[in-house]
This record gives sequence, structure tokens and C-alpha cells, in this order.
Amino acid sequence: MDWASGAALLVPRALWLELGGLDENLLLSLEEVDWCRRAARAGHRVRLVPAARITQPGREAARDTSDGAYLHHLRSRVYYFRKHHGAATALAARAILSAGLLLRWVGAAPRPARASRARDYAAGLGAVWAS
Repeated sequence: MDWASGAALLVPRALWLELGGLDENLLLSLEEVDWCRRAARAGHRVRLVPAARITQPGREAARDTSDGAYLHHLRSRVYYFRKHHGAATALAARAILSAGLLLRWVGAAPRPARASRARDYAAGLGAVWAS
């Protein structure tokens, strides 16, 4: 399945209205993947224009996301897999995300300078399993 970055989607208004807008349960890079998947299921194609160039000012600032956005992004991943692939795949996504968060937490926990990141990873585990 092809998808395009949300910063570069050009969609006819009639199609946007037909499929509905972006799913507000998704955040930080999954909403456009979901929308393009829904378009493909409805029989539409995502067309890529290799020569097109998109400049997205402030992209560096987007990397410094708030704790709330970080946790919402983790929940979004589980939601996306449940929505499109079912409960068993969502469970597998939870397990994979948890393994990554645990490894990061273990790596950050012994270093006092990384204590806030360790708390973020622990909170991420809670978010993944609460979704």
C-alpha cells in the first residue's frame, strides 16, 4: 500500500468528504497512513510525484514532542494495528513496543542525567497497555 506524508497530501474535496477526514485517534505520522489505506480500500490510488518537493518549516522542533504527544503516539500505534489488523496484531504491537521501551528504560535508568527519559519510557509502557 502506498501512502504520502500528510505535509504533501493533495486530495480532491469530494474524495475527502467521501472518506472523511483524518482519524483523530491517530497522531504523529500515522493519520496519513490510515487515510491512504482507507482510500485504497475504497478503490482509489495514491499517486506519487517524484519531482515534487515539499519544504516543512519547523520540522526540527517537531522532534521535541511533549510527554503527552509521545504517549499519544504510542497509543496511536496500537490503535492503528487494532483498527486495520485486529486484536491479535495489536497485542503483538504492544509486545514489540514494550520490549523496545523496556530496553530503553534499562539503558537510561542507571544514568542520573537520563532519569527523565527513564520516566518517559516507564510511562510509555503504561500507555501501550492502557490503549
